[in-house]
Amino acid sequence: MTAVISLRSGKMSFKSRYKRLDAESSSCHGQFCPLPQSVRVRFPTVIDITVPVLEGRIEMSYPRTFSHIGISVTDLEQAVEFYTNTLGWYVIMPPTEIVSDDSAIGVMCDDVFGKGWGRFRIAHLATGDRVGIELFEFENAEKPENNFEYWKTGVFHFCVQDPDVEGLAKKIVENGGKQRMPIREYYPGEKPYRMVYCEDPFGNLIEIYSHSYELTYSAGAYQDDAD
Repeated sequence: MTAVISLRSGKMSFKSRYKRLDAESSSCHGQFCPLPQSVRVRFPTVIDITVPVLEGRIEMSYPRTFSHIGISVTDLEQAVEFYTNTLGWYVIMPPTEIVSDDSAIGVMCDDVFGKGWGRFRIAHLATGDRVGIELFEFENAEKPENNFEYWKTGVFHFCVQDPDVEGLAKKIVENGGKQRMPIREYYPGEKPYRMVYCEDPFGNLIEIYSHSYELTYSAGAYQDDAD
């Protein structure tokens, strides 16, 4: 048995056969070897994955892309205005009311929220890199005094990237949000990586990075140029 892996992305497809990556591969004399329990597959500069073999088929484990996040607010129109004006996100679907009924979306929401949710309003936005943003306004929506209970399990912030950290933080404040801290540098005098925590008008935390996540944290970003 040999492995044939097909990866598809849009109109692009890639097929390859992978040899067994251990000492036994030398006995294959250039032929494709029987599959081991798993094979290590490296896609240059992109993905490094382990591919387990289950009952004669390849079980791919690869980095999934991010689809969307959901954010609860107390005023949907204000939220749409804030995120479009401040972060430049664009509207995919304007504010729409969803009610509890026997429609497909009604039944789906029963499964998600349980019985008794009644109705809510939702708008769909998207970021510059096509990540979706669902803005929800539920009946009797509440804005807690402290929306930063970071010690509790759950997502407590999201982050956007802008080289003008100072300018974006100022814009957030001008549009009804808040800057929670001074802008800080990760490596003062060495690397220009900056960050700050802000809030939208509803208390949801927004972090701003000056540089990409990969550049900020990858080992290569901190190596001396002489290395």
